[in-house]
Amino acid sequence: MTIDDLGKSPRPQLVREKWQDLNGIWDFCYDDSERGERSDWYRKFPSEEDDDAEVLKIRVPFAPETQMSGIGDTALHEYCWYHLELPVSKSELEEGAGSRYLIHFEGVDHKATVWINGSFAGEHVGGYTRWTVDATPFLAEINEVVLKVEDSDDLSQPRGKQRWKDSSFGCWYEQTTGIWKSVWAEFVPKNYIDEIFAETDPVSGEISLDITLKGDNIPRNSSEELAELDRYLFEDAVIEGDSGIRTEEEHYAGFHLKVEVTAPDGQVHAFVFGAASEKVSEKITIPEFDPVTCGWTPEKPELFEMKISLYRGGDEIDTVYSYFAFRIECRNYLRMVLDQGYWRESGLTPPDADALLKDVEAILAFGFNGVRVHQKIEDERFFYWCDRLGVMAFCEMPSMYRFDEESIQRFLPEWSEVVRQHRMHPCVTAWVPVNESWGVPEVLKDPEQQDFLRSIYYETKALDPARPVISNDGWEHVLSDIVTIHDYEGDADILGARYREIVADLSSGDAEKCRKNGVREVFAHGVKYRGEPVMLSEFGGIALSGSDGWGYGKKAGTKEEMCERISAMFRAVHSCGELCGYCYTQLTDVQQEKNGLMDEEHRPKIEPEVVRGWMGLE
Repeated sequence: MTIDDLGKSPRPQLVREKWQDLNGIWDFCYDDSERGERSDWYRKFPSEEDDDAEVLKIRVPFAPETQMSGIGDTALHEYCWYHLELPVSKSELEEGAGSRYLIHFEGVDHKATVWINGSFAGEHVGGYTRWTVDATPFLAEINEVVLKVEDSDDLSQPRGKQRWKDSSFGCWYEQTTGIWKSVWAEFVPKNYIDEIFAETDPVSGEISLDITLKGDNIPRNSSEELAELDRYLFEDAVIEGDSGIRTEEEHYAGFHLKVEVTAPDGQVHAFVFGAASEKVSEKITIPEFDPVTCGWTPEKPELFEMKISLYRGGDEIDTVYSYFAFRIECRNYLRMVLDQGYWRESGLTPPDADALLKDVEAILAFGFNGVRVHQKIEDERFFYWCDRLGVMAFCEMPSMYRFDEESIQRFLPEWSEVVRQHRMHPCVTAWVPVNESWGVPEVLKDPEQQDFLRSIYYETKALDPARPVISNDGWEHVLSDIVTIHDYEGDADILGARYREIVADLSSGDAEKCRKNGVREVFAHGVKYRGEPVMLSEFGGIALSGSDGWGYGKKAGTKEEMCERISAMFRAVHSCGELCGYCYTQLTDVQQEKNGLMDEEHRPKIEPEVVRGWMGLE
């Protein structure tokens, strides 16, 4: 399996040769009176003949609000149900297809509960991350999966650009309910590879591998780890009787791992090591590593392929394929574009997998070297193509809009999942947990909300110490590695003068002067500038007169006027020599917001070579 094959999987960095696509036509019901559980729909899903429920057909993975789902109902429904007969039987597992059958949900908004053949199989809260149900214990010859989804207009719920009113408004659009990313399944053995993470050192060529195994025969803790813990806990104590330490022979179940790494030049390097517990950590080094020829940069995005095999004794029992990179610390001037990832007929879900590649190619064609994925956790195949083609990406959490205990409890676990699931993508250049103080509206002066942003910063750094964290993109920064500012000033001369002055103020240490349009302060009160790079991370957003939506500032009367105004803005930004980069708003039109370089069908409104000329690339 080559790196080209990996991009066909919904999870490109952990792929098995055998998996099933469960996208397609499912049965679907709204449940506005929330009677589904009382009526045991999880045991016997309603049929088209039932009088008490309207059974519809929905095309997964498209949300029911979208036209491509086959439903197109944009009203808010807080409860809905899905049903599918699974393409698997218990005898298939017994005959060797695999010992376990896992169902993966790439994204279901917001709370989901799963039953297999009427038995509870799992649940998940959070609309933006992958989660898995092991269907194995519940399988029979004919198998049905039923999914109940609970969604709402609750402002404590991370929702990004999903509206909480009956109609769309401002830059908030139709909500996305239920399944909106791929659903798929795979056969795995009784003991299998569950997670992998490769952290790389581009100086030494060292790879720190963390591999998580699952299975009935795999110990949770190694005897070495237990012994080390006992030495720490009981170093100064005298303990009589059994300390709980087990010998290696007693605890080791005979598993080992083989890792084969294929370098960009085709050389294969093999490493073998033991697996004494479900958590395996090992450091390996690529011989004669050269960061110049093997490092990942936007100009030269070199990737290493990886095959990991799990053995028990001499038998190979599981194999997965992945890739990673030695990401060189970003020193590029950032020419980024904001991308909200919407399509006219399919909403947040791409109409097909090729649409993701086309967008990444469009970003490059316009001359940008990066993308700020805004208020959305994009399909992982998008990040795969950014990895392949050398596009830097800011990964941003969809916002909540209320600060309370419930919103904190919802936000932190989901953000942690986002970071863990995407930190191996070399294209990810920065983490953005909060945008424009959404969800922390009093952060300018409120110490509690400031501490919340600090806690997110440090949580993110604990999971990924290598990348910058922008704790509050736009303004009112508390603790960020890049000072990012949003400004939709329509006069290019004023825009340029403002950021030349801001950069000068920061360089002189006078952060108190830094404001956005005289309204938004760059730093929260009590926060000092520490010499971080400064970036204009939103500007532009000009719409053309005659469109039925809106843009920032006054609409341009003609295409020529629009081009001249945008080009003047690029000249103004380029005149601010101390900025580390910018992010233009935006790549495509989104519903009522008509200020994209492309329309809702993702067709260019301005020729890519013209945009490249504004950046001095032509």
